[in-house]
Amino acid sequence: MPDAKNKRRNTDENGDRVKRRRKRRRKRGIISFLFIILILLCVGLIIIKTPLFNVENVTVKGNVLVSEEDIFKVSGIYEGQNIFEHLSSYYEEKIQTLPYVSTVKVQKKFPSEIYITVGEEYEYAVLDFGGVGVFCDKHGKSIKIATMEETEKLIKFTGCHEGTYELGNYIRLESNKETETFKKCLSAIEEYGFLDVTEVNMADINDLVFTVNGNLTVKIGELGDEDELSYKMAYIKEVIDSLPHGISGIIDATNPEAGVSYRTGEYEYTLSAEDGAEETMEEVAEDSVEDIEDTENTAGE
Repeated sequence: MPDAKNKRRNTDENGDRVKRRRKRRRKRGIISFLFIILILLCVGLIIIKTPLFNVENVTVKGNVLVSEEDIFKVSGIYEGQNIFEHLSSYYEEKIQTLPYVSTVKVQKKFPSEIYITVGEEYEYAVLDFGGVGVFCDKHGKSIKIATMEETEKLIKFTGCHEGTYELGNYIRLESNKETETFKKCLSAIEEYGFLDVTEVNMADINDLVFTVNGNLTVKIGELGDEDELSYKMAYIKEVIDSLPHGISGIIDATNPEAGVSYRTGEYEYTLSAEDGAEETMEEVAEDSVEDIEDTENTAGE
């Protein structure tokens, strides 16, 4: 019995010694790890503070509408600044808030150079808020505020309700649906090549009206989802392309399933998929032109 007790006592003592050794190893490991971290922090601090990594040269490319001075001012980049002070994404977000700037890429070339490449967008459309013109690019970003008299050659969005249009930010109208419709209109005009659109009336977003070349009215109705929009705009584009440039009249596409109707003066025709679309529309357009010419000749006599 004494031998069994001694054996158990020796086993317990050995187990305690093993546990104590493990604890000592763990402590030494933690201390070593913290020491290494401290060394790395000291090295990093020395690197950051050394003049070797101070910005000596900043190159800006792609800017025409925005000055380098404005880019430096809004970004916070300056010569002598430590190149590690901020991430590139920080500067990109700052510069992106400038009007006319659509894309930004900031690249650091160590140890002391920064390259800024910007993409710009010109004025594309203008929203009429009670005589105040809010200029925006083709993505809906506000870039300038002026009077409506300065809006020649831009697509005019009229009938809009109040919204927010702080320069450098994307325009937000009174409701989310109105804002979404505005952006869809911009996208559709660009995507489907409606280069001659002069006005978009948004007084009723369920009954949109485009004006082309200042004299051709296109009743859009509601834009619908992406598939409906694609179908409707392609159909309208086909009709417009079949008409002589500058002709007046009304194109009604409020119900594309029933066809797209075109009328001017005493002529009226409904274009549907089952009809000889392009040929019939051209005949109607020719008759309309002849009617206009006859009217002008009679007036001249």
